[in-house]
Amino acid sequence: MQFGSFSGVLRIHDRGMSAGSCYPNCAYVNIWQLPYVYFDAIRDAMQRRVALLPYMYTEMRRGHDTGVTMVYPMYYDWPAETNAYLMGPNGVHAQYMFGPNMLVAPICVQGDSNMIATKTIWLPPVTWYDDTFGELIQGGSTITRSYDLSEIPIFIRAGSIIPRVPNPQTVGLGTQSFTNLDIYIYPGNTSASYELYEDNTETLDYLRGSFTTQTYSYTRSGTTGITVTIGATVGAYTGQLTQRYIRVFLVGSMPIATASVDSQNIPASRFPQPSVKWMSPLNRCR
Repeated sequence: MQFGSFSGVLRIHDRGMSAGSCYPNCAYVNIWQLPYVYFDAIRDAMQRRVALLPYMYTEMRRGHDTGVTMVYPMYYDWPAETNAYLMGPNGVHAQYMFGPNMLVAPICVQGDSNMIATKTIWLPPVTWYDDTFGELIQGGSTITRSYDLSEIPIFIRAGSIIPRVPNPQTVGLGTQSFTNLDIYIYPGNTSASYELYEDNTETLDYLRGSFTTQTYSYTRSGTTGITVTIGATVGAYTGQLTQRYIRVFLVGSMPIATASVDSQNIPASRFPQPSVKWMSPLNRCR
């Protein structure tokens, strides 16, 4: 399920049960028939995929335009690195890029009696955010870590901006416009940007120019300041939203001391308060 949730197409196969026969063993068709420990891990993996629909849809369009698919091998970005070409048995170096910003290394081996599996992962020579353990890691080396059933080895390239859907509940969100959007910023470089792509999701009108793009960017100022810019929407399509609720998350950043929007100072606090727009440690903008 980890690999399926972070692939271009998510499919669950019943191995013949619906046809009345199985070989060699039947698997459950409905995940809610599984013991809760497995159901919970599968549901979490699927919800994490749904949360990434804005990112995935954008990368699918990028693949349409460039020919580089959303899921691609490590050597596309690091052709001079020997480790980028390795794929060993038992899940060693079983990893790939999920769009340009995410490295995914799904668990492909059976865990021990405590449902703990060991995974060897090569981190290319850039800085990475460990999405599971919250660690900032300088790449260029191979690491070995243990993961439980619910943990998926995911590493975010520093300097990335990733749009997500808050509180994902259903895959049906794929055909809807997102009235709420979370923008996760993983600071690394002095500046970075990400262009979000959207269309009506149901027709071929995008081939006739019916779509929108919107650029999200950040710029560092000194050692403590970060300026986040939400650009204007460019383009149009039938049924597009006229307004949207956006939260901005600054991952791995120090608690916010001051905040402003359009040069106007707004209240900031480390703790949630009714009148506060910026909060830490989640560092989110309402």
